[in-house]
Amino acid sequence: MGKACAAALGIYALADLSFLRLPGPPRARSWPLGRRAEASGVPASYAEQFAGVLPDDFSWEEFVEASKRPLRPCVRVNLLKGTVQSVERLGSHHAWRLSEAVSWFPDAYWIQQVEATALTEAQELPSAWARIASAKVTSRSATASSSRARIPGASSASSTKPTQPIGWGRDAAFFSGQVYVQEASSLLPVAALMDAFGAPKKDMRLLDMAAAPGGKTTALCAWLANSSAAVVANEPNVARCKVLVENLLRTGSMPKVRWPNSAKPSTG
Repeated sequence: MGKACAAALGIYALADLSFLRLPGPPRARSWPLGRRAEASGVPASYAEQFAGVLPDDFSWEEFVEASKRPLRPCVRVNLLKGTVQSVERLGSHHAWRLSEAVSWFPDAYWIQQVEATALTEAQELPSAWARIASAKVTSRSATASSSRARIPGASSASSTKPTQPIGWGRDAAFFSGQVYVQEASSLLPVAALMDAFGAPKKDMRLLDMAAAPGGKTTALCAWLANSSAAVVANEPNVARCKVLVENLLRTGSMPKVRWPNSAKPSTG
């Protein structure tokens, strides 16, 4: 139970996560957790809630410093729709690359921002989505040039801005559902369940109490793909249901989802 609680709390993305697999009940503390936390600016009442759960070498000082740093961008490769190889192929000319794997979750990768490779007109664009985007840019440029030509005194020589590189979360891998952009810490509750169960149990149901926008729900669906288990997706905020359904459809997760009261939300 201790490992599930530790993962679900999300703050542990910045610490050593090997303690997720420690067996047995929570351990007693021999050092004043609250006093050490207060020295780092963390309220003692807050720190005491984690007594017996955090590892012995946990440092509140390092936690506070890590909290001030920008989050590293992360994506989860969705094996319901693609593979690492297909994602790398689709993004081969884009402004990002899959970097090293996230240590506590399979199929999750840190993102490395790179300078996109410049393509000449003779080169094939990396994806159908990129070809469509390029055609729209070309069409707009031609229309603008034609309009300027009809204006008396307008210069026929016009400079067009170069096409910007396609960033992660806006490319073919994203729109085809092969990657899901999310913070790595949001995968910790799913990692805790995977660690606790080992493998999906027959016909089991997992309840996501606040499913939108769908990061944890789609990750659970990918884990349950080859089993009879399913996810019950509950979202109390009606305004957030639309983006939840969009992400479930985009990632191919809908067959593994069950809705409360057997009522699917409207996508209209």
